[in-house]
Amino acid sequence: MNLVRKTRARLASAVITVLLLLAAAFMIAPAEWASGATGFQTARFKIEIKGVQKTVQQHTHTAEGQCDLTDISSGSEKIVFKTRPIVITASHAPGQFNPYLLARATPQGIPATATATVSRSYTPRIRLATDPECGRNGGGSVEIHPDCGTRTVGAWRLDLEYDQQRKNGVFLAADEGPDLFAECPAAGDMLAFPFLDTTTTAGKTITAQVSQDELFDPGIGKWVAIAKGSRRYDAPDYWAKATVEWDVSFTRLKGP
Repeated sequence: MNLVRKTRARLASAVITVLLLLAAAFMIAPAEWASGATGFQTARFKIEIKGVQKTVQQHTHTAEGQCDLTDISSGSEKIVFKTRPIVITASHAPGQFNPYLLARATPQGIPATATATVSRSYTPRIRLATDPECGRNGGGSVEIHPDCGTRTVGAWRLDLEYDQQRKNGVFLAADEGPDLFAECPAAGDMLAFPFLDTTTTAGKTITAQVSQDELFDPGIGKWVAIAKGSRRYDAPDYWAKATVEWDVSFTRLKGP
């Protein structure tokens, strides 16, 4: 189960707790609520997210026998994305590890709709054995005609949520969807569109730091949190690496 699915499964139950706490809060006397005596905190924001992911891949297989092939094909991809503004509510109850971020449109985290420009290239370098005795492996070079280039997606689904195992860390993940290219191979291990990498090579979640103090301090009107990370995938005669950087801006809103 990938990080997006794990997050949605967790949020399905967590959001019920948050909504119950909100309902209970409105039953508290106004003076007690205003003084913060309950320890429950909420704040509203307009957020915007933008970022870039760059991926390279390389095949490294050289022929090991008379009828073996050589494959040193390579490729790259760049995704540049930016979301539309979203109004969210941040909430935190006593005893919670991290706050929760909720949007009015859905009870499952923050779904962000992004415009993404995806540029992918791939150069096939496959050399077959020249000996006709090799059957299908004989015949020289392989003819491949990639349909690479640049595509624009107007509604790429992203999800922003706190990592419930890393204090103050919010992560960003991409929803699954179709590949934009039919004959332009993507990097392996979900390191290319439609995926946004969420973990480093060491297995740590790529997060931006957004502390509870920042969220619920009315004196902080606007700030930007930045996330950076990279992951390398290695397989026999192949490797790929993705580097991602994104930021989320928070603008505090007044009123409920």
